[in-house]
Amino acid sequence: MTRLARALIVTLSVVFFGSIIALFPQKNTSAVNPQPVIVTNTPLLVTANAPLPVSGNVNVSQSGTWTVGVSNFPAVQNVAFNGPQPVSFTNTTSTPVYNSDRDNAARQPSLGVLRLSAERKQWIPNLQPPSL
Repeated sequence: MTRLARALIVTLSVVFFGSIIALFPQKNTSAVNPQPVIVTNTPLLVTANAPLPVSGNVNVSQSGTWTVGVSNFPAVQNVAFNGPQPVSFTNTTSTPVYNSDRDNAARQPSLGVLRLSAERKQWIPNLQPPSL
C-alpha cells in the first residue's frame, strides 16, 4: 500500500505544481519600434510549376534559320546473333558463383504439425507432409 500511496502523492504533486505554474500571467512581447525592411538591387527569382498566363500582345520575330536538335545521342549499333552464344563463368574465391543444392532433401522446405495430446499431456510431433 505504501508504493501506491507514494505514486499517488507524486502524481498529485505534479498536477498541483503544474496548475500553479499555469496560473502565472503570460505576456506577449512586441518590438519597440518596428521598421519595414527594404531590399534594393536584388533580382527576383520566380519559379512556376505550370505555364504562367500572358496578357497583352507578345511580339516574336525569327532572326535567321532556327534549328532544334539533339546531337549527343550515342550511335546505334545493330548486333545480329546467329545461333546460341557461349556463356562462361569463373568460380574463384574472390568472385564466387553462388548456387544452391536443390536436389539435397535436407535443404528442401518441409511442413509439420505439432499437436497437444490431452490424455498424455505432451506435445506429439507429426513431421509427415500433409495430404493435399
